[in-house]
Amino acid sequence: MSRRNSKRSLRKEQSERDKMAYHADRSYYGHMVAFQHMLAVAKQSGYHDTSTVIPMELIDFTAIFISSLVNRCSLLPLTTAADTLRSNINFIRKTLSKAQISCSSLILCLWYIDHHPSFCNHQQPSDWTPRDLFLASVIVADKFLADVTWTNSDWSDFTQQQHSCQDINRLERRFLHDIRYKLFVPEQAYYDFCSYLEFRLTVAKQPNFFHLLPLSYRDLRVLSQSLLPVYVERLHLTLRPFEAMWLLTKTAASICVMYGMAVLMSYVVYHYAATQMIQAVQHLLYQQQLQEQMLVMVADKLTKLATVVVIPPSLSNTNVSSLSSSIY
Repeated sequence: MSRRNSKRSLRKEQSERDKMAYHADRSYYGHMVAFQHMLAVAKQSGYHDTSTVIPMELIDFTAIFISSLVNRCSLLPLTTAADTLRSNINFIRKTLSKAQISCSSLILCLWYIDHHPSFCNHQQPSDWTPRDLFLASVIVADKFLADVTWTNSDWSDFTQQQHSCQDINRLERRFLHDIRYKLFVPEQAYYDFCSYLEFRLTVAKQPNFFHLLPLSYRDLRVLSQSLLPVYVERLHLTLRPFEAMWLLTKTAASICVMYGMAVLMSYVVYHYAATQMIQAVQHLLYQQQLQEQMLVMVADKLTKLATVVVIPPSLSNTNVSSLSSSIY
């Protein structure tokens, strides 16, 4: 990679981090928007990109998102969660803040959890606790993607010795046995899973179908993308006719608002460009007029300074000849 391309790549990564830091304000909604932007970046980069780590300002919401997937519950703020769910969120948050794994490792960890037999079989009771399932999946995902990664003793330190190194070894072997050592994830499967996570987050971001705020361009793009049938069935997206009409009205209103803003911006830019062009032409005409006035003044000065020799008629020819001889 050339030096110019490397600098451009660094500037792009810094720009993406600035965007996530801008959205990740103190509000819960801001964290959801920033996490959605992080998912979009990870989806575009692919799971081979292990250089982008989870931003520290998104660790809390990441823990909430993981815990909601593992416990099959909605995205609730930490303050309104139950005691057991809050305990799991704190455990995931502390582990992630010390491990600092990449975004691709996080998504691959969620993919392993989503395809784990205990998670897929809703009818059978699971003997996996949410903490054990998260810890085993994140260790396996990070080891699969990263060339240089943490050891199991390091992960034991990250959990504040709540899981010993022997416990982590046992959880890892058990998890690999359950998924039949199928660690490879195709690119298309990774892409479809990211689309499902984006869709789930976008739906959870809407407080209800009857709020008056229009959908953003990103929300329209996410909600209009196609999902696999298994993900559609899992989301249970059933709308009543009135709710579907209201959602369609909001979508149409959002499109009209964005179209109106685009037309308005085009008019403003066109008006500004036309004004600047007219001012430039007027300035050129004024400069030309000044030059013409200066030429006229110079011509007048030269006319006044020119001397014309006129011989008076009273002088005779003899006087002229004598005058000429005296001169010579």
